[in-house]
Amino acid sequence: MKKNILQKGFTLIEMLVAMAIFVIFLGLMLGSYSLIVKSLRDTEEYRIMYSESRNVFNELLADARDSRFYGPEGTQGLLDCPGASGDNGFNFYSKDFASVKTYCFGLDAGSVLIREFDGGTFSKEYNLTTPEVKVESVTFELFPKENPYFDEIGGAFDPSTYFHPSLRVSVEFSKASVKGEDFELELSTTISSRVYN
Repeated sequence: MKKNILQKGFTLIEMLVAMAIFVIFLGLMLGSYSLIVKSLRDTEEYRIMYSESRNVFNELLADARDSRFYGPEGTQGLLDCPGASGDNGFNFYSKDFASVKTYCFGLDAGSVLIREFDGGTFSKEYNLTTPEVKVESVTFELFPKENPYFDEIGGAFDPSTYFHPSLRVSVEFSKASVKGEDFELELSTTISSRVYN
């Protein structure tokens, strides 16, 4: 009598197909994982840049909001700082004109130089920058350029020709990433002076 012996198991071809499917699946998983890690790294670097840029920008805005945009003789606060083109600097005058804070881009690469004067005397100087973020450009646009409160002729104030002064500030930031590429960010806003004559 012959006995039928049932052989259980996988053939060599079945094993090779299963291993090929497993390797393809593993490759897809590793590729997806590396893309997720890269995306998270880029997001974290951009978050750092945005946070540091906002801190720099907010300090500038805080000075701008509670300052006069025109000097005591009605002169505008716009400056043309050396090292860059255009109106890249600004004098922010205190309410009583006793002190002035000068923002200037272009004197020190990648940062905004701030000089403080109290009663016409130099007080201190420092850079508005961070180790993480570089300032690429700063632009100030004042409207109107002539002080609407300053009356040179001595005539009456004419509300029909009056424009409330506003200052548009634009700052471009950049940050080098781990990959060597630069992240770029531009922050801009328009500020109305809270100080009235």
